[in-house]
Amino acid sequence: MKCIKCGFCPTCGRSDDTGSSIKDTFLNWAKAIGENEEWIEDTFTFHSDGTVTVEGNLDLSFLKEPNIPEGIVRVNGDLDLSSLTSAIGLNLPKEIGGSLNLHSLKSDDKQILRVKYPQHEEKIR
Repeated sequence: MKCIKCGFCPTCGRSDDTGSSIKDTFLNWAKAIGENEEWIEDTFTFHSDGTVTVEGNLDLSFLKEPNIPEGIVRVNGDLDLSSLTSAIGLNLPKEIGGSLNLHSLKSDDKQILRVKYPQHEEKIR
């Protein structure tokens, strides 16, 4: 989602025609998955260019569906998605500093992700 004016500028901070910011998108997602604003604040760093980073590990092992909002570009630690039942619609960060746990995905789904994210080929097991 891009700002209707300029695409995630630090001036307007808008991400779409509803006027919501990337942080608002993540807050709504957190509520939908049973988390809260404190979890968002403790887990994610929101940058003025609209990108999102995670300084440590990101444990999303409770997620069954890949409904993670777009915008996470880096997880410095491990990314645990061990309960996903499908890779359809999954958006992985460009960088993952630690391990990537996709334990429950079928080999076909993992192969699709290896092609889509060649930088993570070694981590997708």
